[in-house]
Amino acid sequence: MNKDDKRVVQGCSFTWDTRKANSNHTKHGVSFLEAVDVLFDPHYYAEDASAEGEERYAVIGHSKKGRLLYVVKDEGDEAWRIISARPVTSQERIRYEEETNSR
Repeated sequence: MNKDDKRVVQGCSFTWDTRKANSNHTKHGVSFLEAVDVLFDPHYYAEDASAEGEERYAVIGHSKKGRLLYVVKDEGDEAWRIISARPVTSQERIRYEEETNSR
């Protein structure tokens, strides 16, 4: 059975699978705690990332470390669940810049 990590950041609840968080950090060099920062970036850009019938959102924004990240999350009843996080691709960076510059 996988263990979930639960955190409260700026009054919002977050959760994620601990094993998934560890493998994500190894693969992409991004911790899920850093990924949470992106959700508080006032200039983040969100898009639909639903998969296999599950409603999910991708958020592109800056972490407190200044890295532009692509974070996939879903919105549970009690907490936002972080699914994955990684640095953006060059195409995602362009899309983010176009979206945030047009606001």
